[in-house]
Amino acid sequence: MKKITLILVAAVALASCESRQKAIAGTPTTGKLNTRQMAAAKSLYENSCGKCHVLHAPSEYTAEKWKSIIDWMAPRAKLDEQQKQQVFQYVSAHASDAPAG
Repeated sequence: MKKITLILVAAVALASCESRQKAIAGTPTTGKLNTRQMAAAKSLYENSCGKCHVLHAPSEYTAEKWKSIIDWMAPRAKLDEQQKQQVFQYVSAHASDAPAG
């Protein structure tokens, strides 16, 4: 378990080093994640959200609905603002109303 946590922390730290975008608190960023950042965000979603309940497929909800879900659940998952933004970017990229491609 400690190895998984260490790997997750390292992946998130690495992904955050690449991003120079500053997110305004409470506002989803609109930039696209690169492949490595998307993988780190997916891992964060799976490990932070999936440790307490069954995960919902990102395509189950619209980006707007995901925003309200993440706003509600992030404090319970102890996500900081940057992690919250990463999870939102991952799920919104795969949301039911996400552009194809």
